[in-house]
Amino acid sequence: MVGGVSPRSQWTVTGAVKDSNFACDGKIETVAVGPNRAQGSVTIDLGKTCYFNFIVIDHGADQQAYPHRAEIATSTDGRNFSTQISGPGTRRVSNFLLRKAVLARYVRITAVKPGAKPWTLAEVYIR
Repeated sequence: MVGGVSPRSQWTVTGAVKDSNFACDGKIETVAVGPNRAQGSVTIDLGKTCYFNFIVIDHGADQQAYPHRAEIATSTDGRNFSTQISGPGTRRVSNFLLRKAVLARYVRITAVKPGAKPWTLAEVYIR
């Protein structure tokens, strides 16, 4: 049965960032860190197909550790991704409201335009 977003305990995170699992570990003090001034991405497997339309990226304590532009893409199979939104990252917290609810199991977050510092993901929230 398809419904709201699965519990975070079912999520797994992989990606081209250091300590990618820290992006969804429930601890604001730990952060996944992207490559220095380069693109990087994380892919979150929600554990099941879910409907959602809002993604929040908390970048943690460093006010400068955000990408200037980020992209959110989704997939049902983990291979074929569709871009849902691309927009500016912002200090501390970046919010991405999708135009309509999407049905997906995988969410890929990519720093398409890096910022002044390596970007960090302290926590990712999906609703």
